[in-house]
Amino acid sequence: MPQHWDGSHLAALGRHPELPFVVTVEGAETQPLECCRVLRLLPGRRLSCEGRWRGRRVMIKLFFGPGAGCSMARELRGCKALEFAQVATAARQVAGPLTGGGHALVFDYLEQVSSFGECWSQTPSRQGREQLLDRVIGALVRLHEAGCVQHDLHGDNLLLAEDRVFVVDGRGVQRQRRPLTSRAASRNLALLLAQFPVVDGDFVEMAERSYHRQRGQPLIGAWLRRELAAWRRRRRRRYRRKCFRDCSAFVCRHNWSSRLVASRPLYQGSQMQAFLAAPEPWLTEAELLKGGRTSTVVKLRLDDRYWVIKRYNLKNPWHALKRALQPSRAAHAWGNALLMRMEGIATAEPAAFLERRWGPLRREAYHVLEFLPGPRAGSYFSQAPFPPGHKVVAEQLVTLLADLAAAGMAHGDLKESNFIITSQGPALVDLDAMRSHSGRRLDRRWKKDLERFLRNWEDLAKRQEFRQLLAARFPGRLP
Repeated sequence: MPQHWDGSHLAALGRHPELPFVVTVEGAETQPLECCRVLRLLPGRRLSCEGRWRGRRVMIKLFFGPGAGCSMARELRGCKALEFAQVATAARQVAGPLTGGGHALVFDYLEQVSSFGECWSQTPSRQGREQLLDRVIGALVRLHEAGCVQHDLHGDNLLLAEDRVFVVDGRGVQRQRRPLTSRAASRNLALLLAQFPVVDGDFVEMAERSYHRQRGQPLIGAWLRRELAAWRRRRRRRYRRKCFRDCSAFVCRHNWSSRLVASRPLYQGSQMQAFLAAPEPWLTEAELLKGGRTSTVVKLRLDDRYWVIKRYNLKNPWHALKRALQPSRAAHAWGNALLMRMEGIATAEPAAFLERRWGPLRREAYHVLEFLPGPRAGSYFSQAPFPPGHKVVAEQLVTLLADLAAAGMAHGDLKESNFIITSQGPALVDLDAMRSHSGRRLDRRWKKDLERFLRNWEDLAKRQEFRQLLAARFPGRLP
């Protein structure tokens, strides 16, 4: 039998509650709500789950803890605003207080729908993506003409069926008295576009044309791009903070002697856990790829996959003192790799980083990342001039650099050995020196990066070929 919980139980929920459980809405002539699968949990505040009610499949939102009533009221106002704008959304069934504190809101479960983010990633063709974007922007136009703004606009809050677009999560919807101005509409559209990886670069012009066509009101391109850049910076900051805390995606363990952050799915492997608990014995048995005073790099098989382990060494007591109060290079590499993958830029999958500590003082650090099979760029481009197949890979490599610059990041060490030519194309590794910048500072950093990149090629013909490719993607930045 499922456990019966009230508001006090919900407020004490951990990140992985025991399922299923039942809650009861006070004063309602209804059967209890059975929660079967967690969709999203904010401990101490909100829980969204799939459940059963009167034999039907439903989506249940539970609000508990301080401010639960205000959160519930905000969700209801947003749902009414979506209905006023005549935008499809999940139908409400039950709303009311829970026994023991807290509130519940029950919706019909939307069957046979996919999130906009999933549909976009599974649609490679330009024509298919343009049709998807047209449908979503149609719903956004109806919201804006009704004076409604969805402040939590991302791919998972836009659900697509065969002929309809559903906007969900009313908590993020606010309604004003008048239709949105061009500037306000640009800001809200930029919030949606900021969720796309930078590698999908032409979608901005696509969205601008679609919005103008469907609303008959042009957006001001300069405002749209400025707001898009601002939203992207905020999104990167929020995601980077998430990368270093315990959540559904990451495991975080922090005590006096160590700090560990790992990908939650990858951390489930028994060998990975054993390695992270005591890495040194494993390193002695691993294949050495690079040895040095500042770092040691090895290849190691864990849980039937090959990984690269990079240990950041301390050269001497002065070096140890200098690094003790700074974020470790392993932590920088971890965060940068996740940011690159969020933006769709090719790099090795990061599994974990581990810092040895003495209280607040950092010591050695380890970074675990996917092993990428393939030659380094220097050996791959050893022929000059480029053969036909190599020219395509050179163009992909330059596109990778342009995407990195568009994401507002400069690598800091573009030597040829940091490019691995995989079967899917070039990938960029060794990210501990990479930093985010904007404006003129980003331009200055990229001039240095491109100068370092061109120095890789001693052959003048090869250097000239790369210079020509870079000139089209980095106007005004070449040294």
